[in-house]
Amino acid sequence: MFSEPFYLIQSFLAPWKTASGILSFQDQHIQKIVRHAYNTVPYYRSLFDREELRPEVIRGREDLPKIPVTTKEMLKQAGREIISKDYFTKKLIVETTSGSSGKPLTLYKTPQTIQRSHAAKLRTYFSNGYKIHEKIAEINFDPSRPKFFHRFGLHRTYGIPFYATLSEQIALLQRIRPEVISGYPSRLEELALFKQKNNIKLPRVKNIFTQSEALTEKRRVLIRDQFGADPIEIYATQEFNYIAWECPEHRGLHINADLMVVEIVSTDGKNQQLPAGKPGFVVITDFSNPAMPLIRYNLEDIAALAPAPCPCGRGFPLLQNILGRKISFITLPNQQKIPGDALVCTILAEFPQIRQYRCYQKNDFSLLIEIIKEEGQTVPEEEIREQFYPYCSTLPIRIQYVKGDLKTSRGKVLPFISELE
Repeated sequence: MFSEPFYLIQSFLAPWKTASGILSFQDQHIQKIVRHAYNTVPYYRSLFDREELRPEVIRGREDLPKIPVTTKEMLKQAGREIISKDYFTKKLIVETTSGSSGKPLTLYKTPQTIQRSHAAKLRTYFSNGYKIHEKIAEINFDPSRPKFFHRFGLHRTYGIPFYATLSEQIALLQRIRPEVISGYPSRLEELALFKQKNNIKLPRVKNIFTQSEALTEKRRVLIRDQFGADPIEIYATQEFNYIAWECPEHRGLHINADLMVVEIVSTDGKNQQLPAGKPGFVVITDFSNPAMPLIRYNLEDIAALAPAPCPCGRGFPLLQNILGRKISFITLPNQQKIPGDALVCTILAEFPQIRQYRCYQKNDFSLLIEIIKEEGQTVPEEEIREQFYPYCSTLPIRIQYVKGDLKTSRGKVLPFISELE
């Protein structure tokens, strides 16, 4: 962490630049990464040449729409053609996406990219009142391992693995007594319910950070009531690490504008830039990873840019209404699409009889809702169907009860999966 203090200093100062200063910074870095990609990355040279586009034409944010959008499937097909010739892959850090929407994408990152990402994570923590001596409990699929500076009482991070039972995780929290807890909203929700049901006492925490899943209002209230801190939402992906984060104002998520440019584009295939307040696909151009540049990469998440700046005074723009992935659309027979994650969570999260749920849209357009019931509870099936009816009245709905849990191999809960995509 302390091997690159320059990144930390940069990270802490960047949000307080003026909006115009941030835009100027982004324009300079767009020019730099576009030229680098054209000169050293075979995929982008082919893309630009096919479009008869010269890198000198791209002078900043306003010129980005001239570059075609890239998708995960395109990068999978490109293979190693997406890696810069300036880098030896043996010296790069290899990561993969979760593969929840199909075959995982292999990512190559420089050590400096990881260091900048860690600085951005610390920026989120410090901006929300974290102190360097406070203990962090990470409830994660792959918890952080001890670092040398932990011996000096600095940034002590304790891993709590997913495979531990809820009672074991509670016991670890009681032993660690962290000031900060970080984890998926679904797991924090489970812990909160377990704590509530068994009347377990835990020391109040100062901060709770959530990422990788939707933080619904119901989850937020439950977690806040049981742990004593209002959750801070972080928007992160494997491709870009930390994209955006909440400050104490909770008016939206501050985009890490010193590391990337975020565009919102139309979902009709035309990829037209949308104005603030209008939801569309999240498209990102990243500055921080020259080994595998991602320029106008469509995450296929749905979100909107906030129409107004945050009253906190930071110059970073805000992202709002992060709804879900492209595959999270419920598709009606007339091809109308409804954000599946948002609808499923909004309806099913309100039923206290349900512990976990997942909705599938089958190839025949029907919906299959898998439910894990709370012990001794009866689920009002007809009421659930009535809640779905105004949105998808033409779709047959079947409810199926399952045992165990509904998590993916990485410990996430995906509310909705479509077999039509």
